[in-house]
Amino acid sequence: MDKMNGYTGNILRVNLTTQRITREGLNMDLARQFIGGRGLNLKYLYDEIALGIDPLGLDNKIIVGVGPCNGTIVPGSQRFTITTKSPLTGFIGDSNSGGEIGAEIKCAGYDMIIIEGQSGTPVYLWINDDKVELKKADHLWGKTTNETRRAIEVEVGDPDACVISIGAGGENMVKFANVIADLGRGSGRAGTGAVFGSKKLKAIAVRGTGGVKVADYPSLKDIVKRNQDAWIGDTRFYGRWSRGGPAYNWYNYIDGEMLGIRNYQGGVFTKDMFAELGKYFSKHKSSISCPVSCNNSCVIRAGKYAGRRGPR
Repeated sequence: MDKMNGYTGNILRVNLTTQRITREGLNMDLARQFIGGRGLNLKYLYDEIALGIDPLGLDNKIIVGVGPCNGTIVPGSQRFTITTKSPLTGFIGDSNSGGEIGAEIKCAGYDMIIIEGQSGTPVYLWINDDKVELKKADHLWGKTTNETRRAIEVEVGDPDACVISIGAGGENMVKFANVIADLGRGSGRAGTGAVFGSKKLKAIAVRGTGGVKVADYPSLKDIVKRNQDAWIGDTRFYGRWSRGGPAYNWYNYIDGEMLGIRNYQGGVFTKDMFAELGKYFSKHKSSISCPVSCNNSCVIRAGKYAGRRGPR
């Protein structure tokens, strides 16, 4: 089947054992049946790993996928999905996150990245459009995700490169470890970070300079405009999210005692954490193509941790 609009039609496959990097065509029949990064990721994972494999072993795979809207003006389409066999549950591990890397992957020319095998030493994957290479990451092992991102930006010479990486939890294969995108967007479910650690994969960095073809741009632009107007017109919801970001959802989780407080030793905070965070608000920031501006930056201005910054 010919490539469809919204898709690049390309998969990047990386074998960490052999250090072999190949490109292959995306199965467009499957793209029609299993829409989006999550659907396609699950189908490919189901087809490619055997029953009973060790989630932290050689035979597990990491699939990073994006959908047909990534890299377009569709609101919220910057997100990406990491799929693997979960070391936490022994079942499907599927975690979705925001940030900028989803659009970068698509603009680099790929719908999916499949990571297989295991490296003997720490490495990171650097994707710069058509140029793809595995680079040594011994000097990054032990660094935090923020430190890793900064170091990779300097090493590749591009501050616009987007990075997902693991910290100490992933390196030590903690079964609920995250993969962190940008400076705080977490793929926080199913222990995806532990699988990265088991493969000695410290990070994936991507820079894409291409574009995404859509079938009917004027109609898409009109639909997006109406969608954005509806968001902004909902002053209660839009106002809360744009001012406070995803932290507003914490109240619902706290009411249900659903938060993993203190490494899952508790389910509720003892004080109003949102009010605490409000003291450190710095500025609003939007992810690519998102009208909500919920990615708020915080800065600690005084005390022991003065100068530390991050997202809310």
